[in-house]
Amino acid sequence: LVPDPDPKVRLQLAFSLGAASGPASAEALAKLALRDGADSWMRMAVLSSLGRGADLVFQRLAAEGGFRKTTHGSALLVALADQIGAAGRDSEIAVVLKAMGGLSAGEKLLKQKLVKALVARQTGAKRERILAAAGGQASAILGNILKQARATAIDAKARDAARVDAIRSLRLGGFGEAKPLFAALLQPAEPPPVQAAALEAIAGFPDAGVAELLLGAWPRLSPNSRARAAETLLSRPVWLGRFLDAVEKGDVKTFELDPARVQLLRQHPDSEIAARVGRLFVDARQSRQEVVDRYQAALKHKGDVARGKAIFKESCSTCHKLENVGNEVGAELKGIRQRGMAAVLLNILDPNREVKPEFMVYVLEAKDGRTLAGMIGSETANDITIRQIDGSAVDVRRIDIKSLSSLGMSFMPGGLEFNIDVPAMGDLLSYLNSID
Repeated sequence: LVPDPDPKVRLQLAFSLGAASGPASAEALAKLALRDGADSWMRMAVLSSLGRGADLVFQRLAAEGGFRKTTHGSALLVALADQIGAAGRDSEIAVVLKAMGGLSAGEKLLKQKLVKALVARQTGAKRERILAAAGGQASAILGNILKQARATAIDAKARDAARVDAIRSLRLGGFGEAKPLFAALLQPAEPPPVQAAALEAIAGFPDAGVAELLLGAWPRLSPNSRARAAETLLSRPVWLGRFLDAVEKGDVKTFELDPARVQLLRQHPDSEIAARVGRLFVDARQSRQEVVDRYQAALKHKGDVARGKAIFKESCSTCHKLENVGNEVGAELKGIRQRGMAAVLLNILDPNREVKPEFMVYVLEAKDGRTLAGMIGSETANDITIRQIDGSAVDVRRIDIKSLSSLGMSFMPGGLEFNIDVPAMGDLLSYLNSID
């Protein structure tokens, strides 16, 4: 069926070969990649069928010089190297390292991408073993990548996109040597994309020093950066403990943590942590019905549409989009006035009363010790994307998931009354009611 003229047949074949194993299956997948690799769906299907055998497919494709030089060919080889590195099987890693030795001098960029992909998910002794196995070649390449990344990351004259890419490459090195650079990248003078990339890279290190770095930077972080920093601090038990210590000392104020995040922490699987959160954030609790009753006055308030639009941008646009403002993460808001403002007010103030499955909060526990909370943004055969409360998205490979469970509660945060008083809610409702 590999040469079948129907592309749908070939695509289904790529998926079905995942149920087989061995050299014959790998050879068939390699042939499909050579023929249809320019199609992103075929590349995804090939990758999804390679729990085992990725090294055989990589070896076959890397031997094809013409394929390596195409954009899609290079992308698939890098994706395979990433998958092989994540699996961490020495015999498969050796195949990639050997193939790298056959690349020409003009394929320096591909070599760099392959090394980055191969070691991106490895730390400590495993990473050192991979680098040593390459006879110094991978180590030298990685050293050059990190040297250039450090120079570009801190270069205020470089384009933001180049700096962001360089910052992400810093994860290939050790946290200790990158810590001073990360501290500099979190200064208020740095543009938001640079700070966001630094926070994303910092979150990838398991080191205890991450908490010290982020809590030290906390007072000078903007609201968006602070939200991202909070998600990082709450993702690992050791960092969470340090964060709660800071709350207890008053270094972090209780109102500085999103009410929705507090609500999630109250349901933490560790009963001691849940109890501690309950003691520290006592002021955050209010009966939902009491709040709903108190805010009925907003329905009678003659609100200001312009002020309401500004409130939407500040408090709602992280997850919702209206009039080209915001992000399409949460529920669709087009035609929202047709629902009636009383129903909309109830959804805002008591989001857990009625929750559609696609907007429920899930807790994902990763094998590397991270705990991520948010909505499932998308799924593929290989990955799950978690949309966190701060608006950021984290991709997790299925093979890296330890557990995934729903909390049975809405992604829409509760406690918005702490940020929006009754008159302001009237303004917000007036704006929403003005949208056709």
